Amino acid sequence: MHNVAEEITGEWLRYIKGCNFVEYNVKGPHQTEIDVIGLKMAENTIYVCEVAAHVQGLQYVNTKTSQPNTANKFIQKFKKDKDYIDKHFPHFKKNYMLWSPVVKVSRTGAKYNALQAVKDVQLQLQRELQIQLELVVNEHYLAAINQLKEYASNISYDLSKSAVLRYLQIEGCLQKHVSKLKEENKL
Repeated sequence: MHNVAEEITGEWLRYIKGCNFVEYNVKGPHQTEIDVIGLKMAENTIYVCEVAAHVQGLQYVNTKTSQPNTANKFIQKFKKDKDYIDKHFPHFKKNYMLWSPVVKVSRTGAKYNALQAVKDVQLQLQRELQIQLELVVNEHYLAAINQLKEYASNISYDLSKSAVLRYLQIEGCLQKHVSKLKEENKL
């Protein structure tokens, strides 16, 4: 079962990027699980997405040392993802993405900075595996939600197959309706 953050990612892949197939929690060998995969068949393209919806701020902790472990966790996940994807989709153009709504920037001199940790992941994956990791975090995450809301609010048929899209459709249509009422001085 996928969670709402994974559904946001999957619906964005489906409706904004035009993916034909979207799969959630794809299990591979060695306890590999890719949160969201999107396939755009006409372009022979695959989107490989890891999703972390920590609304208080992205951070993983090593249970043995109690120290932040965000960078290591994602580097290991994406290495496993790459092995799986290279084996099963060798001829596809690969797009790797990390989705997280709240990635905090710590004050200068702080011991841990979540945004720096994900940028370190990005750099290390580029250096070691030639993976161009796209970060969909903070304002980019919000922009993706707004793209979905804009798309959904312009659809007149019921989007209830996706709770996320239906919610965004209702919210977008309601905002337009209330704005119109205000313009007409009916509120």
